[in-house]
Amino acid sequence: MTLWLRRSVIRGRTALLALGALALILRLFDIAGESVWLDEASVVTEIQRSSFAEMRDASRITFPGSPPLYHYGMYGWGNLVGVSELALRLPSALFGTVAVLLAAWLLRSGGAPTAVAVLAPLAMALNATHIEYSQEARCYALFVALATWSSLAYLRLGERGRAKHSIPLLYIVATSSLLYTHIYAFFVLGAQWFVHAVDGESRRRFAWRRWLGLQIIIALLYVPWGRTMAAQVALEFEPEGGHTFLDPPNLGTIPHILKQLSGGDLWADGWIAFGLLCAGVALAAWTWIRDERESRRSGKPTSALRLQRYLFAWLIFIIGAPTLVSITITPILGDVRYVLPAIVPFVSLGIWGIIRLPGRAGTALSLAVLAATAASLPRYYGESQREPWREVGRLLELNAEPEEALLLDAPWISQPIVYYFKGPNRLIGLERTKRADRLDASWAAARAEVEPERPIWLVLAFDLGTGREYLERILCERRIDLQWHLQSIDLYRFAPVEASPPVAPLH
Repeated sequence: MTLWLRRSVIRGRTALLALGALALILRLFDIAGESVWLDEASVVTEIQRSSFAEMRDASRITFPGSPPLYHYGMYGWGNLVGVSELALRLPSALFGTVAVLLAAWLLRSGGAPTAVAVLAPLAMALNATHIEYSQEARCYALFVALATWSSLAYLRLGERGRAKHSIPLLYIVATSSLLYTHIYAFFVLGAQWFVHAVDGESRRRFAWRRWLGLQIIIALLYVPWGRTMAAQVALEFEPEGGHTFLDPPNLGTIPHILKQLSGGDLWADGWIAFGLLCAGVALAAWTWIRDERESRRSGKPTSALRLQRYLFAWLIFIIGAPTLVSITITPILGDVRYVLPAIVPFVSLGIWGIIRLPGRAGTALSLAVLAATAASLPRYYGESQREPWREVGRLLELNAEPEEALLLDAPWISQPIVYYFKGPNRLIGLERTKRADRLDASWAAARAEVEPERPIWLVLAFDLGTGREYLERILCERRIDLQWHLQSIDLYRFAPVEASPPVAPLH
């Protein structure tokens, strides 16, 4: 018996190492192959600030999805190893790998069937959406890892033995770090509060008094950032303070988010993996309700049922709560990146439901999920996923003379440009706004800085309408002599002014 246990432990550790190696290889493969894009360039700007205090102060005015933990860590990392594409993205690749391993640990220790504990983390390791955010210098891979760690620690609260005192401490560290990583962490914490409130087994394992004590400690640790977070959230309620570059979540966006979380979004329009996993979640819900009734009749609850309760709460809260807030209170940020931790319960419950099918159908369909998920990888690696700022920099290096100014249709796109283009050219950020009076003022200020006898450049990115109006203004007095269209970026060079007719206001 002892020999069998030892062999089982060795096999389990070997499988975990193999899973981690696969996840890491997929996240490191071609990690520096694409350009640093706009959001990643903002991280470079933070790293290159003159002091930590300056970077800390700047982080307080960013949008509310970005508490400071990731940015503080990247400041130290970037100043230690540099800001190359590989250096910037390597931490996310490591966080993504850790998230896969923590998901395996969560399922294994929570009492999930062996097939689920093996296949669900494997599907997550192959998931193109998770790989994409594990190859991006942003906080989302860390967000998934910390959400999974906090969930693992939560489910282990109340354990006996040597871990009795260490697990509450780990829960405090994991959950506090989670809250300092992304504002949507509150939805993960909400799922834990909900389960603890309605689940008698959780309250028996870890009494309310002890649970509230942990939450008070976590709240006190959040106080240093809480005031800044409140001020950031208040901006969302101001008339021009909301973020309109992404559609707010609504009932119609939920299927799109789940399709992306399935990882098959790049292959066959994602319907195979998406359909199978959604059907699996529905089957898991049906079998879970049936098992809950049987457990209540027999009076013998199982750890697997408790794990399923939590996974369903986690999935519903992190996707449903932002949608509810956006519909009933105010539009908030809505995109798969903000709810990326939902990938753990969605894939786990999907596989769990499928594997419960009778006969070999469960195994066959679980393998079909893996195949559909893996089938998206060649296209993911083969197609460009990010803005081609590296190519923009190369074109400017080859064609822009030092005295030629660059007009940018939004001030913030200077960040990826200066990452790749080291020329001395003046960068003039034009205001991106729909208000005609402010467009007039921005254009007048830019025109005063540009010498009419010299060529000028215009960079249009993420065409939201404003940049085209600037283009029309320049075309009134200059002709285009060079132009490139690079996915979401348009690059124009205009010849010197031959005649300067007055430009009519936009009103």
